[in-house]
Amino acid sequence: MNNAIEEAQAALKSDKPKVFLPGRNGSISAVAAELGSRLRAADAELFVRDARVVEALPAKDKKAVRLSEMEPDRFRTWIEDYVLVMKTINTERGPVHEICSMTRDVAAAILKSPQFQKCLRPITRILSCAIPAYTEDGSLRLLHRGYNEKEEAYVSGPDDYVGELASVAEAKNVIHDVFSEFQFEDDGRSLSVAVAAMLTPYVRFLMRPGSTWPTFVYNANDQGAGKTLCAKIATMTCFGSGEVMTIDKDREEFRKKLATALLEGAQFMLFDNVDVPIHDGTLEAANTSSEINLRLLGRNKSIVGPVPYFYITGNGVQVRGDMASRVLWVHLFTPAIRPEDRVFRRDIEEEDLFVMRPRLLSACYWLVKSWVEAGSPIKECQSRHKNWARVVGSILCFHDFVNPTSRPPAIEGQMDAADNITMLFAAMDPAERYDTNQLIELCQKVGAFEDRLADWEGEDTDPRRKSAIRSFIGLTIARAERRSYGGRRIRREGKSRDRKYRVEVMETIPA
Repeated sequence: MNNAIEEAQAALKSDKPKVFLPGRNGSISAVAAELGSRLRAADAELFVRDARVVEALPAKDKKAVRLSEMEPDRFRTWIEDYVLVMKTINTERGPVHEICSMTRDVAAAILKSPQFQKCLRPITRILSCAIPAYTEDGSLRLLHRGYNEKEEAYVSGPDDYVGELASVAEAKNVIHDVFSEFQFEDDGRSLSVAVAAMLTPYVRFLMRPGSTWPTFVYNANDQGAGKTLCAKIATMTCFGSGEVMTIDKDREEFRKKLATALLEGAQFMLFDNVDVPIHDGTLEAANTSSEINLRLLGRNKSIVGPVPYFYITGNGVQVRGDMASRVLWVHLFTPAIRPEDRVFRRDIEEEDLFVMRPRLLSACYWLVKSWVEAGSPIKECQSRHKNWARVVGSILCFHDFVNPTSRPPAIEGQMDAADNITMLFAAMDPAERYDTNQLIELCQKVGAFEDRLADWEGEDTDPRRKSAIRSFIGLTIARAERRSYGGRRIRREGKSRDRKYRVEVMETIPA
């Protein structure tokens, strides 16, 4: 008993500010405002995002830093590191002040209170390392560890890595060395895309607000090519994590994962060993905006947040629909028949990448710094993500990497949608009208869309498969209708089963 009294007396002498809970005639709003101002003055790591009070949680168990909504039960004791919670008791001798803990109801009310939330610092994103931003005179500065007011960003990772390297030449050597273990399928474009995947989140604040960026797909011919490790070089560098997840056929499951990522302020999502075609509408929408609004399943509430960076790995990855123009490919190859036969010059694990991280971050900094100091020369790179291409594409081209937006070569006879459509249009007779079955047979004749039409046997085709193939050809032609391929354009006439297709030869306009 005496110990408890002594501890209470010692606590009363503490330098912590005292916050009195509302009495019979007091208001929660007044207490909320005072508590909020006390926490702000103490630089407490509590923030407000989308009308939710959140805290920054450090990286743990291979997970990147994240945001977590503050719960009332945790808040009750969390604040006691910063303030003394007091209550006033009326006794026969007069009012007596006592240390106490707030009730859960009071904690919940304060967390929802606008008077409390407006005292907290707004946070848009949480970062795992310091990244560059422009100063008012156009020079570079690195965000510092902790809260950065202008960017509304909290940096919980390293901000002292610049001195790891001494020159841009050393930076290039580090980058080429870390990717030297991989056998890329082309003459430098895949390497450039792999570097772009690492550089893209690093230069977020050098792009205009609202800019979008591509999804990075690491595609391999077989197991053992190192696609997951190659992707983790990007995620470990900027996010300090190589956490992977699966992508499901069930679209609702994907929406749940994306909603969870938004709630936690996740910076990236790495989908490993994807074996289903990628054409999810939610993923397509996320690639067209820097922010996304998702309704939380089972709740009458939505979450708004910055779009994470998407990384996808797989063997023979298929991308369909509008996603095809929103991805950049890293094509990897392994000549080994068995994955265990692949010989690496050195074994690199996730822990090794973590050790290498300061040097990789310094390499990114030197690439950006030398480009900015040269006047930020722009290389026009063709991409649906125009501002991303003007920054990331220009930085890489400035340092003699292949343009990452250049068209990848066909691999093992594979062609993209534009190649197949061009081949089909070239084979069509402008004087003829084709129905869907005739188009499919023409595709088979010239070798277009071979992977999709392999089991087409005309009228003998399985009815369900026949319907799926006809639907695929119809949708593909519909998407191509307003565009020119090889100087030709297609027109649709009629509706549904009576629909016919004809090709038009575009007239050449004299220069």
